[in-house]
Amino acid sequence: MNILDIDGFVSLYSLLVGISIFGYWAALYTRKQVFAATSRPAIETKYHVVAELLTAAILVVGGIGTILSAEWSGSVLFIGLGMLLYTEINSPGFYAARKEKSMARMFWILTVLTGMVTSLFLISRA
Repeated sequence: MNILDIDGFVSLYSLLVGISIFGYWAALYTRKQVFAATSRPAIETKYHVVAELLTAAILVVGGIGTILSAEWSGSVLFIGLGMLLYTEINSPGFYAARKEKSMARMFWILTVLTGMVTSLFLISRA
C-alpha cells in the first residue's frame, strides 16, 4: 500500500488519533488527573475512559491492518472511525459545560475532519 493513497492517508490518520488518545489518557493517569477535572460520578468516568481506550485500540489495529493490507482491516477501520465520530460529537459538551470554548471548538473541527476522512475511506471502497 502506498502511504500517499487514500487508504494510506486514512490509516495514518487513524494511527495518529488512536495513539494520541492513548497518550492523552496516559498523561492524565500519570498525573492522577483522570477524576480530578470532572464532577461526574467515578463509575461514569471509568466507562468513558474505557470507551475512549477501546476506540483508540480499534483505530490502531485498523490502521496497522490497512497498512499491512489485511483483508479484515477495512471493516475494523470503519468501525473505529465510527466510534471516533461518536466520541468527537459527544466530547464538546463536557468542555462547553466548563466554558472551555477552545476545546469545544477543537472537537467540532476534529468531527468535521474525521467525517471527511471517513467519507474518503468509503468512497475509496465503493
